[in-house]
Amino acid sequence: MWERWDRVRSIEDPIAYVHATAMNAFRRRSRRAAMAVRRTLRMTPPDDGIALVEAHEVVVRLLAPLNPRERAAIVLTDLLDHSSEEAARTLGLRPGTVRSLASRGRAALRERRKVERGEPDEG
Repeated sequence: MWERWDRVRSIEDPIAYVHATAMNAFRRRSRRAAMAVRRTLRMTPPDDGIALVEAHEVVVRLLAPLNPRERAAIVLTDLLDHSSEEAARTLGLRPGTVRSLASRGRAALRERRKVERGEPDEG
């Protein structure tokens, strides 16, 4: 508007013209933003709360047979992606102990899965 003020000021009500121009620009940008949001929301998958609860239930059921220390080591290192040093500080153990507990826990989980699938014992 400032660049064309010499023409705009000759209009009967230049302030109204500037106001209308600004509002039109605002509405145009607002519509574009709203369309972009709608497109983005269509692209994101819907939040499936039931699937989240079911996944949580599966993890709890799988980890239940482990002893508490093995379970804690697996949750911290595998599920929460902590290093063995971080998990050791959290649990008050040495990093080697955390690695050993996690390894034993994983082995127990693999063995349990074999039994559930009816696979033959390798030992």
